[in-house]
Amino acid sequence: MPGEPRRARGGVCIAFGVCGAAFATWAARVPAAQHRLGLTPGQLAIALFGLAAGSVIALAGSGALITRAGSRAGAAAGSAVLCLGLALVPAAGPRPGRYGAVLTGAGTGPSSGSAV
Repeated sequence: MPGEPRRARGGVCIAFGVCGAAFATWAARVPAAQHRLGLTPGQLAIALFGLAAGSVIALAGSGALITRAGSRAGAAAGSAVLCLGLALVPAAGPRPGRYGAVLTGAGTGPSSGSAV
């Protein structure tokens, strides 16, 4: 038991690191995605709102996920969903609606393990 808090702290640091790196990598590409999709600033704002909407959607179910599967599995699943969702952003194609939907899916990732 003495090493458990240290391992838990390390796991939380890794989960936050993965989420931070994923967002930082993706955020640098937002202007290129806006140009590629031909989005106006307003359309881009609506698409980016998908991240927040996905987070709110995931928060509603994260407690049940953490209770059922545990915080380790929830954090791992959340990190995986975020990375997969952001990897799919280029596959959204030149359709702003798809872009927003993919961002909504990516937004559910970090919130899935929010009860860590």
